[in-house]
Amino acid sequence: TLKSFILEHSDNPNYADDETMYVSRYYPPLRGHRETLQTLTLTDECTNHYTCYQNHDYDYVGSFAGFSALKELRLQACHILDWNRGWCDLKKTSRNRFSDVLPLSLESLILDGLEIEHTTELAKAFKDLLLGGKYRCPNLTYLEVKGNWMHVQQSTEESNAKPRPIPAMLEEFADFKVELELLCSAAGVGFCLRDLHVEDIIKQNRLYGFGFNL
Repeated sequence: TLKSFILEHSDNPNYADDETMYVSRYYPPLRGHRETLQTLTLTDECTNHYTCYQNHDYDYVGSFAGFSALKELRLQACHILDWNRGWCDLKKTSRNRFSDVLPLSLESLILDGLEIEHTTELAKAFKDLLLGGKYRCPNLTYLEVKGNWMHVQQSTEESNAKPRPIPAMLEEFADFKVELELLCSAAGVGFCLRDLHVEDIIKQNRLYGFGFNL
């Protein structure tokens, strides 16, 4: 009767050995609770800080389509789809789509660690899921994607400026944001593209009395 399972690990799956866990190892036992599990988080704790994520381990977890009670799902962007491996292409492709891995019961989806190479294929996957209505995920109300979309790292001088300037967004992330906003708006799904570094800049600026709207 397990209803919630949350794992925020700090291991580096890129150099995992027998003593280090892969997220996919948790999938078989969790499937035993697919009729009761309502909240599931499998992520790396570094995505709660504004570091360069660079999590390039494409370790597909498995399909959650049969998890009939699942309402909230949070995964790394590199784990939710079955990505084709390869280090030379900047734009990854996937062997499946969200319609293959998400349950009808899902209400909230959060993806951590967005990288530039994910954007094109994730946009296609979301388009396949949301275009023409939410019949494949009828209960979905919120989508969040978290990454590090700063155009350049700020200099010490910029970091100490008051108000601290908001860095520009890389073009690939900007295009991804626009496309997802349009898709989600048409489907009645709330959408947020987050960058924790930028959020921290805004928070610090507000402490000094400077207001910002993004």
